[in-house]
Amino acid sequence: MKHVLVGLLAGMMAISGLSAQENSGNSRRWEQGKLTWDDFTKQENGTKTSASLYYFMTCNTAHLKINDTMVNHLVVETYIDRDSSTVNDTNDRELRYQQVVFNLVELKSRELQQSLNRLRKQTEIDSFLRDGASRLEREVEAFRTVSRQGADSMVVRRWADSVQMLLDKTPNNMESIPAFRPALFGFGADVGVGYHFITGDLGEKLKGGPNVQIGVNFALGRSELLLNACLGGSKVRRDSVYFSGEKWSATDHLEFCQLSASYGFRLLDRKHFQLTPFVGYGYNEISTISGQDDEIKHKEKTGGFLGGVCLDYKLRTSLSLIPSYLKNKEMYTVSLRTKLYVTQTDFSDLPGGYIFNCALMVKVFDRFIRLD
Repeated sequence: MKHVLVGLLAGMMAISGLSAQENSGNSRRWEQGKLTWDDFTKQENGTKTSASLYYFMTCNTAHLKINDTMVNHLVVETYIDRDSSTVNDTNDRELRYQQVVFNLVELKSRELQQSLNRLRKQTEIDSFLRDGASRLEREVEAFRTVSRQGADSMVVRRWADSVQMLLDKTPNNMESIPAFRPALFGFGADVGVGYHFITGDLGEKLKGGPNVQIGVNFALGRSELLLNACLGGSKVRRDSVYFSGEKWSATDHLEFCQLSASYGFRLLDRKHFQLTPFVGYGYNEISTISGQDDEIKHKEKTGGFLGGVCLDYKLRTSLSLIPSYLKNKEMYTVSLRTKLYVTQTDFSDLPGGYIFNCALMVKVFDRFIRLD
């Protein structure tokens, strides 16, 4: 996404305007140092103006890494086009005047950047940038008028000192990223594959198998609510097993379904790792698959205690300061999650046991952030 500050500054005798053009090959940025006459193209004699500074202010997306967070934001940049900037009379007074104009452009871009970082609505970007262009136009026009296009050296010197003092106090566009901190509330989801193992007396009758897992997480501070769904398969260990008169054979494929709700506490939260133990309640169901020889699809279901731990390895944390359709700014983390947990079983027609589950999942977690 790219937003370009538009609005040609017309009617200026000693300067040129603001344009939506891309950065040309023969350009000079403000941070590269003070202007010299090498930054201008020589005019033919007889022109009305001594020099003309053709400058641009653009707004593009940029990425900046702060600690372990990649910050995506809009950055305002200023530069001049050397091919379009012209000079007729190369004197020191004229060069000082043009430098003040360029400093004004840089100062207004920094002020615009500070406000842009806190802008909340995407629909306001274009009008906000146009307003910034208008404010810059008025400021440059005021300087042009009171200095008589640079002819009044005393006025030029006062403006030069004043603008430089403000530049020294105003952070540049990369330094103006505001301090931020995550809000208490967060939410996310994870998806992956796992395998469940059946132990105890139940494990002598049935064996586990692979499964697919989907989870939803809600956080408030370090506390988390974890909702998880697991669907996979199991098999009978022996040739056949009878449960309440129902025959399950080794050739039958069994469905395994588990739903759980748990409370977790983020015990460890480091730059790359996060450790969250959790406890809760798990609902387990084992059944024969429809369409087999059994006339009736037999189900065995139970609920019981659940406990486990999540270990997350953070792959990437990103913060977007770019205004979106949501008013709040967001920070999201992509992690590789290892999830280990156990549930207690107490099926009515099956022996007791435990179901151990391990899963490897991809987790995306989102938090709103507060700007300080």
